Amino acid sequence: MEKNKGGRPKKEIDFEKVDALCAVFCNCKEIVSVLKAFDINCSYDTVERRIKEEFDMTFAEYVEQKQMAFAKPKLRKAQFDCALGGNATMLIWLGKQYLGQTDRQEINFTGNMSAEISEKINQIKAKYNDKK
Repeated sequence: MEKNKGGRPKKEIDFEKVDALCAVFCNCKEIVSVLKAFDINCSYDTVERRIKEEFDMTFAEYVEQKQMAFAKPKLRKAQFDCALGGNATMLIWLGKQYLGQTDRQEINFTGNMSAEISEKINQIKAKYNDKK
């Protein structure tokens, strides 16, 4: 028979619920709030301790790891599905993100400028246009 060491029993954390919340980009504070709503009445510090004991990392590291594993791939797939389904805005955005595509922007100046300012502007335009 195990001797009672005193104190309160450890609060058990439902890591399936934590993982599900990570999968929809909840942050640490939101996760604790939802756990409380599910009658897992625990504090941020309690969750932090349990994660440290179970996984040897901080709460924030755990959440980030789970988001990388679950949420980001699902979101990326949904974006690609949306783009391939014909959403032009999403196609343009993904092209910029993954294919290095950019909107072409031209710089035009009008008005009465001194020769010195005009020369400086032309130098800046040349540098800008060379980077394209």
